[in-house]
Amino acid sequence: MSLDYTVALTPFVAWLVAGSSKLIVNSIKARQFALSLIGYGGQAMLA
Repeated sequence: MSLDYTVALTPFVAWLVAGSSKLIVNSIKARQFALSLIGYGGQAMLA
C-alpha cells in the first residue's frame, strides 16, 4: 500500500491555515501583531 502524498500533507496544511487564521483574528482583536497569543489553547492574557 502506498500513501498518497496529499493524505500525508493535508494535516500540516490544515494546521498552517488554522494557525494563520488564528493569528489574524487575534491580531485584529488585540489591535497589534499578536505573536504573544500564539499557542494551542489555554487562557490568553492581553498585556
